[in-house]
Amino acid sequence: MRRNCTWLGLILWIAGTFLHAGVNSWTTSGPYGGHIMAMVVDYQTPNVLYAGTLHGGVFKSQNWGQSWTAINRGLDYLAVDSLAIDPADHNILYLGRVTGISKTTDGGLNWFDASDGLAANSFYALAISATNPQILFTAAYNDAGGIFRSNNGGASWTTVNGGLTTKLITSLVIDPTSPSIVYAGSYDGGVFKTTDGGQHWVP
Repeated sequence: MRRNCTWLGLILWIAGTFLHAGVNSWTTSGPYGGHIMAMVVDYQTPNVLYAGTLHGGVFKSQNWGQSWTAINRGLDYLAVDSLAIDPADHNILYLGRVTGISKTTDGGLNWFDASDGLAANSFYALAISATNPQILFTAAYNDAGGIFRSNNGGASWTTVNGGLTTKLITSLVIDPTSPSIVYAGSYDGGVFKTTDGGQHWVP
């Protein structure tokens, strides 16, 4: 009985030590731009993070989130709904917003519009092919939108809605081995899949 009590006390002491050290606890250091709608981590330098906010645009941290700086030059609208980072070039990022898609090629120092061909708004989802980063998919969360595809790094977009029973798309993911295989999550129609790059979707 005494041995059991000794072990119990040791376990409680170790647990208390870890909790005091910060395990299972969270702290915040910003950014403070309203709701955090999207986040990505730089895969080459993981101390660099980007956060898209509802009211303050895009913020960048270069010290694992300890501090943040707004990087909104070129953005005419600061409500960010989605973010994606190019898997081949960590200085290239895309963001989705109500008014379209924006792109940066210098790690967020400057943004420019990349919405040619997007006849919708509220782009909640963005996905980049791991095998061919020139191929992107985005989705607009409204009845006039659906899913769009770019074959040239966001320079132009085409609609790819064949087979969709809803255009309220909330998430996208591309198969890491093939850009022809894409999954789309919807608000009211479940998950859709395409095996031909978006030409035909099936539930």
